Amino acid sequence: MNAVKIITGSRDSGKTLKIQELYRSAGAGDGFVSLKCMQEKIVTGYDLMRLDTGEKWPLARRKDIVPVTWDEINVKGSFSFSEKGIAAADDIIDDLLRRSIEPVFMDEIGRLELQGGGFEGALKRLIGSGLNCVISVRKNCLYEVIRDFSISQYLVIDVEDCS
Repeated sequence: MNAVKIITGSRDSGKTLKIQELYRSAGAGDGFVSLKCMQEKIVTGYDLMRLDTGEKWPLARRKDIVPVTWDEINVKGSFSFSEKGIAAADDIIDDLLRRSIEPVFMDEIGRLELQGGGFEGALKRLIGSGLNCVISVRKNCLYEVIRDFSISQYLVIDVEDCS
């Protein structure tokens, strides 16, 4: 049975930063984070970044400013999600599972995944793999994620308790 560390907190509480810190301190593993794209203090979207290589893919953009060539696969709130960005996340997870690299870091699981979109498939494969992993989940859907993805052995780290 794999051990799942769940980094949780509210919006903008430092979950992504905590995932990056844990990756650096582990000295092993790989995965991805979702980095905010900002323009004049406004979040315009998110890019997916592989931790090991730093390679980035557009993941989500505000619906009102998506590029003409945008390849929308999901919409959640005011954001449109890119099919290529989600596919990149799937490819990263599948590569790590194939090579049994752990811990696997995955940022951020939330309502979109609970509704069957986003990283839902990759998370199911990861949980079923038996590999140790670190995921981030917004606090307002933490127990739904634990229940719906049948995560039985886990440790919750609340970044708001760490400050």
